[in-house]
Amino acid sequence: METARNQLEARGVAALILTFLVNLAALEIASNFVPGVEITSFRSALLAAAALALASYLIEPLLYLLTLPINLATFGTFSLIINGFMLIFVALCVPGFHLRAMFWGLLPAIVTALMISFFRIILRRLLIQARMITKK
Repeated sequence: METARNQLEARGVAALILTFLVNLAALEIASNFVPGVEITSFRSALLAAAALALASYLIEPLLYLLTLPINLATFGTFSLIINGFMLIFVALCVPGFHLRAMFWGLLPAIVTALMISFFRIILRRLLIQARMITKK
């Protein structure tokens, strides 16, 4: 029984590492293809991916709770704005990661958030197929 629990914990850690790597890859791809997203070094990309993961686990649930009425009224599309602001927050905190252009960087942030969400969906499906995580 103890080995089964250890295997589940190892799978959870592996899934967390893969999610971090997906965030990192999505940020790097966004910096190459989305105008207004700038990452000056690989170290900055690592820090931005880590800060984004931390913000997603600590701050994002509270934001979703606070904006629940408007999110329900917009059928969930306000989530794009929340994710965009999370990226702007990370860009303000991480040196070497910048969001520039129109609307104070909100447009590039939303496009980058869409890319990250797309890659996370693909990763989640792959992890479910590999039985590293379960459907919720």
